[in-house]
Amino acid sequence: ERQWKVAFNLLFELAAVDSEQRLTHIGRKMSAMVVDPQLARILLEPNSNAVNEMLIISSFLSVRDVRMRPLEKQQKAEQSHAQYRDETSDVLSVLKLWFFLEKKRQELSSSKFKNWCQKHFINFVGWLEWRNVYFQSKENLSELGITANQQKASDDEIHRGLICGFVGHLLKKTPEHYYQGARGLKVWIHPSSVLFKKKNEWLLSTELVETDKVYARTNFPVKPQWIEQAVPHLVKNNYKDIHWRKAKGHAAYFLDQTVLGLMITAKRLVNSSSIAPELSREVFLLDGLAKAQLPKSFPFLTKNQSILLDIEEQQQKLRQTDLRIGEQELAQLYANKLPEQVVSSQSLRKWLKKDWNARNQKLQFTREELLTKESNSLEDYPSEITVNGVTLPVSYSFSPGNPEDGVAVDIPHEMLLQFKQEDFEWLVPGYLSEKIQAVLKSLPKPIRKQLIPVADTANLCYQAIVKGDYQKQNFKSLLISTLSKLNDVTITPDMINLDEIPLHLKMKFKTSNERAKKPVLSTQLSDVKKQVKQQTKQTTKDKLKSP
Repeated sequence: ERQWKVAFNLLFELAAVDSEQRLTHIGRKMSAMVVDPQLARILLEPNSNAVNEMLIISSFLSVRDVRMRPLEKQQKAEQSHAQYRDETSDVLSVLKLWFFLEKKRQELSSSKFKNWCQKHFINFVGWLEWRNVYFQSKENLSELGITANQQKASDDEIHRGLICGFVGHLLKKTPEHYYQGARGLKVWIHPSSVLFKKKNEWLLSTELVETDKVYARTNFPVKPQWIEQAVPHLVKNNYKDIHWRKAKGHAAYFLDQTVLGLMITAKRLVNSSSIAPELSREVFLLDGLAKAQLPKSFPFLTKNQSILLDIEEQQQKLRQTDLRIGEQELAQLYANKLPEQVVSSQSLRKWLKKDWNARNQKLQFTREELLTKESNSLEDYPSEITVNGVTLPVSYSFSPGNPEDGVAVDIPHEMLLQFKQEDFEWLVPGYLSEKIQAVLKSLPKPIRKQLIPVADTANLCYQAIVKGDYQKQNFKSLLISTLSKLNDVTITPDMINLDEIPLHLKMKFKTSNERAKKPVLSTQLSDVKKQVKQQTKQTTKDKLKSP
């Protein structure tokens, strides 16, 4: 049973039988050959441009090595054999030897050629056997309708033609002195090989010899991509880590490929659309559409992103994170309107082209569809405020823990001296109620007890303040007088410490100076003025120093 399993594995490697143990087309042809299965396989490789070279190599491997190396004359023999030695490949050395001997045979008479062989450490009888097997195999191929090539094949064509017969002898370089062979085998390069001291990443051997170690003889270099093409039935694909490729506009896998336990491909990027269309579609909907990561935009996507951006700006102002629908929900909206075959940017464009305007319109969502709930009025969160008769832009950031968290006013650097800190203590209406509550919570405990419940007191105070023209008055003074009226409580200005309230309830001041290297941002207007002044002085000094 074990012998049968070994035989079957070899025939399967050679593509002579399939996984169901049925004879293949190649297998039937191999059965008509009179040489070993591995040699028959290289002779029958379809579309081979190196049939003649395969005949020479297969016949050489069918007989004893014609190169003699007597122990007492080993160095001299090596010197003699060096004239047809190819330093890059043992099989190319075999071919050089064949053509070298053929040329000598034509130049010399039979007896002189025989003497020449003896003198140059060539086994004459072995050479005759080599030629006989060559012509027998050639005739065998002719009976199968296969003719040898007349034009010399390239080195790559020769090496590639051998893979199908000797893939079981595939070798991969390791950091150690040995090569990793198929199925975990450790293999050392035989000292007689021209590749003994070379460091090729991948080798294939036509002969493995086991003594104290397993040695590879008659070796040649190969490339991993050749192996994949030569023996596709032995390639095991492992697709992993599906992800979105924005530049390509499709989902992709990382592909690892192994042959007989040896990895020939690692982390190759492959389009997953045809491999896993359903999963690719999910990635496309989420990353490509919901996250707007397409290589080129489309009208519907631009429109939807504009609405979402507006909602996100609204979230910053209202300090909320749940106004817009999530990315998964957005992906589902797209899924409901797109046919199943749309799994990439390319297939999306193809589908849209059939009715560009109507289908783009179909994929445009309303603001209501992109909202999770109705939001409060944005009138209390203006994009501009007027202070001392000057209109200034304000921006919002919902980023707890960051210096920018809250609301910021942008003051041109040349206008900084026109304002003071107190001018901005009212913030914007949307933040005022929360600020009042924060101030009340920071008051001394005896005072705070008189204002319980603090939240309700703060709200009543806010309602009373905003009824009048409060922005022209001092924040502390108006707050104290309002609380006095509502709760009959005595509060002095020194009890109100605005430094203790949360960061987002403090106005941030920012300004940019063309001469300054970077914008200035602070919760203290005086700090901004000071930094701008220092930057201006430094810039002036730098200009005076420059030639």
